[in-house]
Amino acid sequence: MPVSDSTRKAALKNYMETRMLQDFATTNLETTNSVMTKIGIKAFSNDGLTEALNEQNQLFGRKRVVQLLTGCANKTPKEVVDTIITEVKQYAGNMEQSDDLTLLVIRRS
Repeated sequence: MPVSDSTRKAALKNYMETRMLQDFATTNLETTNSVMTKIGIKAFSNDGLTEALNEQNQLFGRKRVVQLLTGCANKTPKEVVDTIITEVKQYAGNMEQSDDLTLLVIRRS
């Protein structure tokens, strides 16, 4: 019996989501636990975020990430991710990065 396109797409989507979660679970992540517990947000990132370099070879740094997160207390997790990734990219300018940017944000409800 032939498989429909919608069934094939659903299976592929399920596979991709599962694979992404497996990849994420095995990634070495940093966390910003101490400050974030106070505002109900937890952020997990790889070192590519804090080690992003600007054109003066200066790191973006954990302190900037914590400051940004503190300022995002009333935002949705998606808005927090968008804000931080945008800030990192603006900070880096035209500097080529040697690592990817991985960021997961969760909010306590």
